Amino acid sequence: MSEEKEEHPLVFPSHLFDEVKRSRLWVLENGDINDQQELDKLLNLMFNCPEGKFFLYVPEGESICHVLRKAMDSNLLVSDGWKRNFYPHPKSQRDYVHVLPNNAQWQWEQELLDSAQEHLRFKLTLTESAKRKMQIDQHISLQKASDANPFELKPNFMGFGIDLQKAWSWVREKLRG
Repeated sequence: MSEEKEEHPLVFPSHLFDEVKRSRLWVLENGDINDQQELDKLLNLMFNCPEGKFFLYVPEGESICHVLRKAMDSNLLVSDGWKRNFYPHPKSQRDYVHVLPNNAQWQWEQELLDSAQEHLRFKLTLTESAKRKMQIDQHISLQKASDANPFELKPNFMGFGIDLQKAWSWVREKLRG
């Protein structure tokens, strides 16, 4: 006999929060994307997770890395602007907090303002044309995969035939894999 565990919902005290949002978030730092292969991984991730938010943090005074800048210039990525006053969280890696000058609520926030480097936050999204191109490429690859079988069962010599072009491709693929 198996015992089923009763699930208890996670409950926060109502006086602490006005609103709670759940989302998928990716934090990118300016040096994360250094070549075309890493950019392609990012673009595929953005395409496959359209509900996600992708934020790029760039230290104040630096330019966006050349690979991402080229993707923006090529109409693959777009940023709707930037927001200032983000600082690296002192106890968490790849986490940034928004602290306004003269508005630090805790001592550690004031220490960030005094000693940490300010970062700009850019929200990155795929352009509509990049999404359409990726959808078309995905559709083509699915069509090729579904049409790769070299064997045919339709009226021909003795009711069974082989598409020699597909068979050759199929044999080469099996020998590689």
